[in-house]
Amino acid sequence: TLNNSNVLLTLDLGAVISTGFMPKLKHFLESHIQLINHVHLSNPNLRPFGNDLSTLIEFANTLRKGGYSNYCSLEQVNEGNEPELIDQIILAHNSFTQATATV
Repeated sequence: TLNNSNVLLTLDLGAVISTGFMPKLKHFLESHIQLINHVHLSNPNLRPFGNDLSTLIEFANTLRKGGYSNYCSLEQVNEGNEPELIDQIILAHNSFTQATATV
């Protein structure tokens, strides 16, 4: 056990998805939310979210219900279509903001 208030976690949605940790996330946050300093909103391999933002919204709701109020960063790879990527970032941001505003 590391007991140092200067060492905090970065929670990465892409890692949560790729490791299958999403079902355990709520329980983890109930006891460890105070250890999370920053959140990365991403898919595995930084792939764009596309039109299905259900995982992002579920993640946002879980964070807010757990009491997380620090920064989040949206991370995606530019796959050669920058205008589409910008649209996806705006869509993901708006979905995340709406999900957290209703909690």
